Amino acid sequence: MSAGLLRYQHTRHLHYITFTCFHRASYLATASARELFEKTLERVRHWYGFYLNAYVVMPEHVHLLISEPERDRAALLSEKHTHTHENEDDIT
Repeated sequence: MSAGLLRYQHTRHLHYITFTCFHRASYLATASARELFEKTLERVRHWYGFYLNAYVVMPEHVHLLISEPERDRAALLSEKHTHTHENEDDIT
């Protein structure tokens, strides 16, 4: 963690997230690209159990206002580990 950077988690506050596309390229300029982003965002939102209060998708960047995830990280890792081992039997 960077010196002087404080992280406030498990406070039930909203988090504002902004990210840009690689080299600020307009990867989200088309309707199909934005639709794919929204579908993926919904899948991730459902998986982690956070609320999406607001979002803006622009051609080269995105703004999100989200809640903290309802699912505990340890529970997520345990569940993912369990699913990974369940699928090992199918491979043989």
